[in-house]
Amino acid sequence: MRLPRVSRATRLAASIAVIAGVAIGFIDSRPGWDDTAITAVLLALAAGLASTIDPRRWLLWTAIVGGPIVLLEVPASGSPAPMAALVFAGVGAAAGWLASRGASPRARAKG
Repeated sequence: MRLPRVSRATRLAASIAVIAGVAIGFIDSRPGWDDTAITAVLLALAAGLASTIDPRRWLLWTAIVGGPIVLLEVPASGSPAPMAALVFAGVGAAAGWLASRGASPRARAKG
């Protein structure tokens, strides 16, 4: 059984999403970290970057970037508030998707 080939863009976007998601989740779960605005901006930037590189999978990048915060924080706090991480990652991923559409040659040719 042969696995389908994965493009270089997908591998790069996946690497960025996984590394950023785990790093942001780890930092956000530390007891001394209490800066929600920085966390939200980092989530949006990371998901946006991954989505700009590979826009076809923007929902996947949302889940991969925002997921670690949800997995680390919800069981520890018992509150659903960390689910907002998925919203911020989703906004960033959608912005990256839009940016990639504006940068594509096909979008400029239609304009």
